[in-house]
Amino acid sequence: MRAWLVLLACLFAAANAAWGGGFSLSPLRLTIPARDASGSVVVENTGDAPLVVQVRTLAWTQGDGKDVRADTRDLVVNPPIFKLAPGETQLVRLASRVGPPATDERAYRAVFTEVPSRDAPSPQPGLRYAVAMDIPVFVEAVGPRAMAPIAWKAERTTAGVRLRAENPGAVHYRITDVQFSAGGKPLHSLAYIVVLPKSYLAYDLPAPPPGMTSIQLSATGSDDQKVTVEIPLPAAP
Repeated sequence: MRAWLVLLACLFAAANAAWGGGFSLSPLRLTIPARDASGSVVVENTGDAPLVVQVRTLAWTQGDGKDVRADTRDLVVNPPIFKLAPGETQLVRLASRVGPPATDERAYRAVFTEVPSRDAPSPQPGLRYAVAMDIPVFVEAVGPRAMAPIAWKAERTTAGVRLRAENPGAVHYRITDVQFSAGGKPLHSLAYIVVLPKSYLAYDLPAPPPGMTSIQLSATGSDDQKVTVEIPLPAAP
């Protein structure tokens, strides 16, 4: 049986394109405005051989403090599969079957996967490599789209601290280059945090130094401005 190794890169960097194993995507985050019927992504073959790319969409929600993805038919992809010669580009359109939501923005993931050719060379007999790139797709709501402040809450655990980031707003909240520290001591870092509307995410951090009464968060906001948050810590038992 032929085995495929899928290298899945969830890319949120604030660049116009990203590269992965033979093809690039632009943009890296797609928002479909409520007034528009669709949005588009440009796929370019950056390799030196023809390739076939297939596009799959997933519903993206958050539950119990974690990301949840599930198959969906909410989005129409055109074309869902295509072939690219070296240097060739393809415009892929994505549209919502159900139209824009009334209040809260909807979130999806679009996964672009290279379909390995049977004739492509493989490093080992029976082994083929596929490369996938995974980008977020947001469908704007008809209602107000102002971003709400994130509610941060910390609680002590037997292993350290659990942080909860809750988004009460109608649009997603996104920060990058996230650093958590306490009393100048680094505790944890993340490339990004994205909290979807009416959702929360939870993060487990190691115990801060004794006597600390807060955890400091520093990051870069979606407007490229510095974000700093002081998160109070409950007293140690």
